[in-house]
Amino acid sequence: MQQKISSLVNDNKYKIAVGVLLALIIILFSLYDGTFHIIKQDFTNPYFLFFFITMVIFSIWALNSRNIKYVKATQYAIVGFVIAYLARLDMIFTAYIVVWLLHYFML
Repeated sequence: MQQKISSLVNDNKYKIAVGVLLALIIILFSLYDGTFHIIKQDFTNPYFLFFFITMVIFSIWALNSRNIKYVKATQYAIVGFVIAYLARLDMIFTAYIVVWLLHYFML
């Protein structure tokens, strides 16, 4: 029984599933207070959408790069963006958990 539990905890798929589930629960509870309106407003703004898509494309390119400096810089930039956007949504406690999960799985 003990070995079965330890192998389950050491399984990366289990860790990812728990992390994503925890992040989704926290984000959904945070969005309950009406911050969804800000997200909808941002993603209907053409300037925000252009720069967000540009950032996503560049991040995909940089994370697939063989240059470790590009990969590390992009990982830190993604964390910085998440912190800034969650601060815009006044989700200060959610930022802690999401950044922790990002660092655990990405860095």
